[in-house]
Amino acid sequence: MIDPAALRRQYDEICRAENSKDEIITNLFEYIKDLELRLENEKDEVDAQKRATVSYRDDSRRYLAERDALVSEKRKMSSVSVLVDGDGMHFLEQFIQDGKNGGHDAARALIHAVKDHMKKVDPDASPATSYNIRVFANVLGLTKLYRETNLLRPGEDLSNFIRGFNMESPLCDFVDAGDGKECADVKIKGLFAEDFNNIHCQRIFFCASADSGYARVLGPHRGSQKISLVEGPAFPREMAELAATFDITSFSDVFMPTKLERHARVISTPTQDTSSPAIAAATTPAPIATPGPVPNYASAARTAPATSVVAITPTKRTHTPKPSPKPRFLVCLNARNQRVDSHIKTSSKEALAAIKRRKFCNQYHLQGYCHNTATYGSCAHEHGPELTGQELNDLMWIARSTPCYNGLSCRDVDCMSGHRCAYGDYCMHKECKFHKDLHAVDTVIVRTLEL
Repeated sequence: MIDPAALRRQYDEICRAENSKDEIITNLFEYIKDLELRLENEKDEVDAQKRATVSYRDDSRRYLAERDALVSEKRKMSSVSVLVDGDGMHFLEQFIQDGKNGGHDAARALIHAVKDHMKKVDPDASPATSYNIRVFANVLGLTKLYRETNLLRPGEDLSNFIRGFNMESPLCDFVDAGDGKECADVKIKGLFAEDFNNIHCQRIFFCASADSGYARVLGPHRGSQKISLVEGPAFPREMAELAATFDITSFSDVFMPTKLERHARVISTPTQDTSSPAIAAATTPAPIATPGPVPNYASAARTAPATSVVAITPTKRTHTPKPSPKPRFLVCLNARNQRVDSHIKTSSKEALAAIKRRKFCNQYHLQGYCHNTATYGSCAHEHGPELTGQELNDLMWIARSTPCYNGLSCRDVDCMSGHRCAYGDYCMHKECKFHKDLHAVDTVIVRTLEL
């Protein structure tokens, strides 16, 4: 007999099973739909990445082509700068004496030497590289020097040599920088800064080995692979310390290896019979003794003995150098073995300003000897009468307003530059020329050196 209750239970179980099956099928369809949607999104993203890849590849090819074009253009415009201080780097005697032809030969020899050295330091340099040769000099002073050293005869000048030099190549320039004390230096410093920042300039050949003033120009670029120092006369100490960090070469076929020195002139006397020792002794011209050093700020630190010299070829000069040998300063050191500038008592601001306006020659008044006058026969700065003790103090204070390149480690007894800021920790100048390390300096002197 059929039990209705049992049938009902069976039916309910079948319904529950059917409902569960429908739910499973529904969930399955929803899951499939979700997968299709995700697949479509992934496909869109892949398509976008493909398009980006194609675009990137096209852009990369275009950028590489542009880069190659720029590199090619840069190689076409690449240059080498050769800066020569003609006042200290002298061309060989045969060039100077051969006039216009000598100028041609000097320029040609210099270009050849530079190109040869470029092959050694940069074998991959473009063959299209241009070579800019620029010589700056005080031509008037240089002419006097060459006449007094017999490289030129009286009345001869450098005009033919310079003409030949400038005509050798469109990029060869021998420039008269003027007859001021540092006219050539200023020109070279300006062009050096411009060339160093020029991306087309591959290398700078710096031909100014005899002038220690260029140490301040080269110092900030210590170790640069863009600079080659050309040695003629030996590097002074400041330059020698820097030179070790640069590429160094020398062009012995172009420049003299030593400084030119003026020759002493033999003073002629009437012909006499000198067979007798007594007559010979009487007719032999005696050396002219120079007076002792005039007391000044430098000699107050250390007195130098007077010397005797022979008569030098006379030259008409407005101011002649003092005959005394150059005195030396004391090198004062503190407990940390740092150089200390001794205290200087200055006068009023008005007096200091007046001294500055006069533009006195520091070497002449503070060291007792003007190298520029002795070398070139003239000096753009004032010599004139002896300064008083207080004026010398003021001039020394002004000279110390220019920082020494070697700073606290300087041991040069002839150095007149400053080794610390005179205002110390109280300095209010935002653009003070002295490095921050030269402000807080222990000024207690514990010992001195006389090198």
